[in-house]
Amino acid sequence: MKNKIKSASLLVAIVALGISFNKAQAIGEDRAGRIDGRSAIAEDKKIEKICGRIENVLTRLEEKMEKEGAVKLKERMEVKTKEMEENRIKREADLKERRTMRNENRENFYNEIEAKAGDDATKKAVVEKFKTTVEAAIEARRLAIDNAKQTMNAGIDSAIKSRESSMGTLRNEFKVSVEAAISKAKNSCGDDATSEDLKNVMTQLKNDIKIARDAYKSKANEAKKVQIAIQTLRETRKVAVKKAIEDFKVAMKAAQEEFRTAMGA
Repeated sequence: MKNKIKSASLLVAIVALGISFNKAQAIGEDRAGRIDGRSAIAEDKKIEKICGRIENVLTRLEEKMEKEGAVKLKERMEVKTKEMEENRIKREADLKERRTMRNENRENFYNEIEAKAGDDATKKAVVEKFKTTVEAAIEARRLAIDNAKQTMNAGIDSAIKSRESSMGTLRNEFKVSVEAAISKAKNSCGDDATSEDLKNVMTQLKNDIKIARDAYKSKANEAKKVQIAIQTLRETRKVAVKKAIEDFKVAMKAAQEEFRTAMGA
């Protein structure tokens, strides 16, 4: 009888121990499940955060380019264009004033030599020929100088517009390159992506954008060298003006010598 009681007690103890073990195991599994759940939530948040950063990259770059690139460049170009136009107007006004003064001085000179010719028909004819020769030489000089100036101004305007067009093209190319890099990165935000995978994707995205930016800067620096083209245009004008003045001096020297000889001076 005592043995039966002992066996029954032992059985109860074993059953109780089993129940306790099962409860402990269930609690452990539940705790592990909660930990795994929290880890999964944390992982999802990391992935969401990284993918959100990828989404915002293009927006931030566009804002930065608009603020620091296109807007500032446009403002600088507007200032320079305005200064150039003002300088052109001033130079035109100065040139017109000088030419008007020279015309008046020349008319006074013509009046003097006409007075010296008096009623002598031969001398009057010499004076008229001299005046015609001088006016033709002056007109040729002015035409050559004006053409050189117009060619230079047109070339400068064209160079500036070409640079603006090139810069616009480069900005679009940069944007397309960045959009392609971002699209590739966004495609990595799939269901099977881990936060570690996306960190690598983000690093690659930064590298791709850096490559695109470096290419943009390199090409932009070349496009901005418009000053070299402008300097060449100015030098060409300078040469043309110098030749026009030299040709005028040669023509005037010949006309003056002929005039003095004919007038018996």
